[in-house]
Amino acid sequence: MNTVFVQHTTPCSTDEYDTMLADDFSAPLSGFYDDLKSWLTTKTLGGTSHKSFFQYYDKKLWLPIRKMLENAASSKTPSISEAELLSCRYSGELFRIQHYYKRKHGQVYPLGCYQSWSREAGLQALSNIGGEVLLIRGHASPLDYAISTSELLLNINPEVWSLVFCGRHELSRYKNECEVVMPISTNNIDELLVVESAHLCEWRTYGTPLPKQKWFRNNWR
Repeated sequence: MNTVFVQHTTPCSTDEYDTMLADDFSAPLSGFYDDLKSWLTTKTLGGTSHKSFFQYYDKKLWLPIRKMLENAASSKTPSISEAELLSCRYSGELFRIQHYYKRKHGQVYPLGCYQSWSREAGLQALSNIGGEVLLIRGHASPLDYAISTSELLLNINPEVWSLVFCGRHELSRYKNECEVVMPISTNNIDELLVVESAHLCEWRTYGTPLPKQKWFRNNWR
């Protein structure tokens, strides 16, 4: 699907945004615009988050979207918008970056809520964290798939999002990160590596694998 973004050089007014949203309310994702924008703009790479943050977005955003995807996949005669929405399912290799701390115990807590990952193409946009990072390499399957936020953006009325983000630049940034979301579990992690962020894209050469006994921990902090 080809999307043309409309450039807005000044912040949108509340009335302008409300009018656009009202015109677009029938779009499958229109009820999630505000929460999706908040998800994209309020978290930072390696930043501190609480369990309640992820639990909120599971309830308000990711689990409802997952239900929509399941309904669209099971439809015998999916609409055009449902067929386009199915492109948001992602299966394949996943990468997640966290700050690396030398711990006596494990590095990763399998919370079970949706969290940010990236496709490998997005590592270049995430390589500015500085110092050593923990690179989590995992996978998603056709049955246990991730949800691609960059594909979600393509399924949203571009005029609405140009108004919400006030221009094309912000949307391009989020697309370049190639974010996908999926819960962290003991079943979808294949490898943990320590690598200098400057060499993140060359992780196969510069990454140092961690032994499995260092992978998981039993508490959030």
